[in-house]
Amino acid sequence: MSTVSRIYNKILHKYPYGIQAVQTAILMGTGDFLSQAFVEKKDAKEYNFLRTVKFAGFGFFVAGPAIRGWYNILDHYIKSTSAKGVLLKVAADQLLFAPTFLVIFLSTMGTLNGESPQNIAARVGQDLPEILVTNWKVWPMVQMVNFYFVPLQHRVLVAQFVAVFWNTYLAFVTNRS
Repeated sequence: MSTVSRIYNKILHKYPYGIQAVQTAILMGTGDFLSQAFVEKKDAKEYNFLRTVKFAGFGFFVAGPAIRGWYNILDHYIKSTSAKGVLLKVAADQLLFAPTFLVIFLSTMGTLNGESPQNIAARVGQDLPEILVTNWKVWPMVQMVNFYFVPLQHRVLVAQFVAVFWNTYLAFVTNRS
């Protein structure tokens, strides 16, 4: 194990929520940057730095802690590490957590963008079905691998590395005209 890996694991063990909040913030901000730079093809003058800060802030204050807490809950209530246990975790993750989390994400981003409650509700109604279906095409397989092979303390990091691409998609969908 490398020195960096040992230091990371030591800090992660001591501050699991804090470290995972920071790494989620960085990776969510990266997803928004990638969306603006490569999907939306914005040049430096058009780049919306505040939008990236909002994504990173959501990652730090909401997504990182929520995902870590959710993984703790899953491990507490579904103790089995068998294929059946993993499938139960994935089902709970995709049928309970994902829809709830996506509504919170869409609502929070709408609020941060100054939208009215009526506009936020309309946007959730418009965007949630497409995002949720896309979510179900990506995340069940990722989570099966994550829940089966990855220790709890590293699951948020694994999920967030995959989520760089997911966050790029979310940034694009939630900011298209």
